[in-house]
Amino acid sequence: MNNSFELAPCYYFVATDEGELINVNEMVCSALGYKKEELIGKHIEFIFTLATRIFYQTHLFPLLKLQGKAFEIFITVQGNGKEQIPLLCNISRANEDGHNYISFIGIVVENRKKFEDELLNARKAAENALKENSALSDTKKELQKTIGMLESRLHVIKKQNEELSQFNKVLAHDLQEPIRKLSIYISLLTEKNDGTRQEEPSEKIIDKIDLSASQMRAIVNGLQQFAWLSESNYKFELVNLNLVIADVKKQLEKEFPGITLLVETDTIPLFMADESQMELLLYHILSNAIRFKKNDSHPKVRINASVIKENYFKNLAGQYKYTDCVRIEIKDNGIGFDSRFKDQVFELFKKLHPASGRGLGLSLAKKIIDNHQGNITVESKPGEGTAIIFVIPVEREVV
Repeated sequence: MNNSFELAPCYYFVATDEGELINVNEMVCSALGYKKEELIGKHIEFIFTLATRIFYQTHLFPLLKLQGKAFEIFITVQGNGKEQIPLLCNISRANEDGHNYISFIGIVVENRKKFEDELLNARKAAENALKENSALSDTKKELQKTIGMLESRLHVIKKQNEELSQFNKVLAHDLQEPIRKLSIYISLLTEKNDGTRQEEPSEKIIDKIDLSASQMRAIVNGLQQFAWLSESNYKFELVNLNLVIADVKKQLEKEFPGITLLVETDTIPLFMADESQMELLLYHILSNAIRFKKNDSHPKVRINASVIKENYFKNLAGQYKYTDCVRIEIKDNGIGFDSRFKDQVFELFKKLHPASGRGLGLSLAKKIIDNHQGNITVESKPGEGTAIIFVIPVEREVV
């Protein structure tokens, strides 16, 4: 056999197909702690670790028989003191003089095990981090859901508190006044000026009693409508507001004969809403345009629509979730009012003008917008008309 590798700075050893070692160089002997004659004639598995023996028998030797060579193969040899030496080898199988010989040329890769361990540890760390990130992501989603529920409940509580305050005001003032008047008029019916009972009721007193009773009915009906908007089950679906506007316009022109309501409108994007409540909302807004029109002109309304981004969180500071919302502005050409009162127009039974009716319309409008997780504002100037602006999420938030 060729002895050119005897003093080469690499591990060199040769074995037969049967596994008999027939040559080892000086570096192998020195590293393993054997003399050359102690290794020659031994089976190659004598210097292999158990894992390498199994690998050689099941994979490496069949591969060499099939392909005749193998490159960058990792094996481990063990020395006289059982110390293990990791080798990275190029191996070939060749026929010489009618015999097959397997030649190993290897270099020590002492850090390979360390690198493999580090890679395995890094992989485990990455897998653990992925699991933690997944758990963190799930926790974050749950937290966002909880925050969303809290925002929704805070919104409801805030609106309920506002409504209770308005109800209390109605009960303490608006409803008490017609009751007081009824008491006075009934006394006038039953007593004469000298304190004796009145025999014939006065038509004038009866008319006043009827008026006070009508006022009470109007207040009670208004409260019932308000309560209905608080308690009814909403049916949220995609609403085409342009169609609703057309229906409300027809209804109002029947209720106000001789009045032509001119409505100019953009194409309003579809959005999730309760259609019956949207109809009631538009009824009150457009009927106000008729009630508060200028004497010398037809009521005219311009409706503009656009999609904007709004923060869903309005009650929790520091929380942000921007969602698509439809912004609708309904501007009339009516008499308008002083902007100092723009926050009061949404209060129950608040009247800024004798033609205000019961002062219920815009409070119901605000309630409807609150039910849709939106917001409503008003802008107005005397003689320049009134603009009602409301913003509603395009998609219904379910929490």
